[in-house]
Amino acid sequence: GGDWSECTSFYRAFENCSNIESIDVIDNAKFSKCTNFQFAFRYCSKLKHIELDVPACRTIDSAFLECYALESVKLKNLGGSFDSTPFSGTFNNCQSLKSLYISSLRGVSAGYLGYLTNTFTNCYELTDFIIDDEETTDISLYIKQSPKLSAESVDSIIRSLKTRTSLPSNASSLTGVLTLNSAVTLTDEQRAVIAAKNWMLA
Repeated sequence: GGDWSECTSFYRAFENCSNIESIDVIDNAKFSKCTNFQFAFRYCSKLKHIELDVPACRTIDSAFLECYALESVKLKNLGGSFDSTPFSGTFNNCQSLKSLYISSLRGVSAGYLGYLTNTFTNCYELTDFIIDDEETTDISLYIKQSPKLSAESVDSIIRSLKTRTSLPSNASSLTGVLTLNSAVTLTDEQRAVIAAKNWMLA
């Protein structure tokens, strides 16, 4: 409940709310002006499921940091204009996270999603990771600590990668590098698509 249609910031809004278990806000009118979700749900130790419609989001920095019980996240209508490193620490230490849906990474142009920004640090259980937009991801993805990624998730990630005009110069490039756990098996077809898009596997 509640009318948040004029709210522009959820900075630390639910931080340390240790009894929240589930949040479903799927009416985008409620968050139509909210740009800042930094630390919004940090340390919500019992939070298991969350679904948000966030059309105006510019940063979700450390939003779910150390939500140890968090199992599933759905971020809808995401993708547009972002601040620098908008996903820094977003899912850091979400050790129970199994399912993650992100509508798009369109517009994210700064930072290296994962490695330099600790986006997926200790997300050991992440299995289903869907980026529901094609040819738009233009930043490097570092998902090395998630050995259980499904084949469907890998397909989704690869489809989302924006085709580049050339290979990145090195494995620490901010764009064009995909880093997966060694336990995640890629097919020859998947490797061919990654190569055709001029992305580097590291």
